[in-house]
Amino acid sequence: MARLDIRRRSPALRRRVRRHPILAIAAGILVLLIAAAYVVAYRLDEPIRREMEQRLNASLEGYGVAIGAADFHPLGFGLDLEDLVVVQKAAPDPPVARIDEIEASVQWRALVSGALVADVALVRPVLRVTRRQAAREVEDPVPIEERGWQEAVQEVYPLEINELRVVDGDVTYVAGPEADPVRVEWLSLVARDIRNVRTDDDPYPSPIALHARTLGDARIDVEGAADFLAVPHPTVRADVRIAHLDLGRIAPLAREVGLEPRAGTVAARGRVEYAAERQVVALEEVTLHGLDVDYRRDPAARVDLVEAAAEGATTPARASETVVRIGHLEIADGTVGLVDVAADPAYRLFLTDLDLSVRRFSNERGAPPGEAELDGRFMGSGDTHAVAHFTPAAARADFDLALEIGPTQLQTMNDLWRAYGNFDVAGGTFAFYSALDVEDGRIDGYVKPIFSGLDVYDREQDREDNLFVQAYESLLGGIASLLENRPRDTVATETDLSGSIENPETSTLQVVVGLVRHAFFQAILPGLERRGAG
Repeated sequence: MARLDIRRRSPALRRRVRRHPILAIAAGILVLLIAAAYVVAYRLDEPIRREMEQRLNASLEGYGVAIGAADFHPLGFGLDLEDLVVVQKAAPDPPVARIDEIEASVQWRALVSGALVADVALVRPVLRVTRRQAAREVEDPVPIEERGWQEAVQEVYPLEINELRVVDGDVTYVAGPEADPVRVEWLSLVARDIRNVRTDDDPYPSPIALHARTLGDARIDVEGAADFLAVPHPTVRADVRIAHLDLGRIAPLAREVGLEPRAGTVAARGRVEYAAERQVVALEEVTLHGLDVDYRRDPAARVDLVEAAAEGATTPARASETVVRIGHLEIADGTVGLVDVAADPAYRLFLTDLDLSVRRFSNERGAPPGEAELDGRFMGSGDTHAVAHFTPAAARADFDLALEIGPTQLQTMNDLWRAYGNFDVAGGTFAFYSALDVEDGRIDGYVKPIFSGLDVYDREQDREDNLFVQAYESLLGGIASLLENRPRDTVATETDLSGSIENPETSTLQVVVGLVRHAFFQAILPGLERRGAG
């Protein structure tokens, strides 16, 4: 029946075509033109690929690009570049990036606003950077933002890019052949209105959204806006949320800044702003559960990024140009250690069972005072409690601190005694109490170490020591044994720390570090030696 109907209608159709021959001719010409355009485009694909590859390499400094194929779509004025490979000329193996496809086309909806701009999509980009390549980039005198990357992206398509999308991205950092890679995967990015087509009076006119999964269950979500046309550099303001980040999985990256995380998870939420006038990191909530990390202090390192960052965060914002705000930082059931690799021998001081709460931390002038409370066990045995109040944004360091460390087994600090006193102990306990008040360039307070039951020399423990060390420890131990026959077997020394800060511009971090060192060298070690000498 269907065929019968078609046959019956065919004469009528033929009559309509005969009545409108121009329409039929136009349709035929259109088909021929489209076919011819695709034939021409097919022949142009290879010249376009060569030309695009040359232009990209001319734009970049220190990097090279190879394009596998180009595919021009004349009907929609689109261009696809396939199998892009990017290498760092100083360290070309392995390539730093591979991109399955770059898709570029006219953004038709922008034509309503009278703008002729483009959409660009990077499909399945894979960025893989080794430690050697990262070091070469850092050592290069030309900053990465001056390598021509923005110009290279603009060379992909003759129209200005108004929307950029990253689809299924993958970023990996490889610290070395023995280290597990640090990987961010399933990364998606959308940046719209890059050319400010819809508005030009908003300081952040271009919406952006980034989502990624990393290291198992961890998630990174960024939602905000940017101004890609800002001078001297693009600006951005965005809400950031991080969930279930396993610190042990980012250990290779953390080691680059002197941190050795073994376990722990991080969750954080807040806002970041990067502008020409100032940079803001405002975190509403940061939580670390089961943290187990050491900070390796190595003065031989070229740059101590942890100390530099901590000093910047405790320096008034006017000087540092970076505002840091933390509403609430919490560490629950953590272990934090300090390893001094410059000492001989190297030693480790640590807190276990650490619970720390910090509220209202800021280096912004005019911010309300903050507070911190800490509980833990020093060297795994000494019950520790500390309370502090601080105003790190003050023109000068401004804080007060009360610290109590209960009886701690002295043997757990033998590496420390060997490094700074050239002796070790076989028994005894150490306790420490301090109260400090730093305000308006002046320090008022004290430190009070207490030593009890000291036993410096032990033949079994010290049988590997040379004769001179054994003799020195025997002398200390002998005098200490005489003291043990006295009614009191406890020695407490107290050192007054009152006075003026020599440099009134010293940051809070510098003051704290200075006080700790002063307390150790001026009170703890002399007290221990007096305890041994009676």
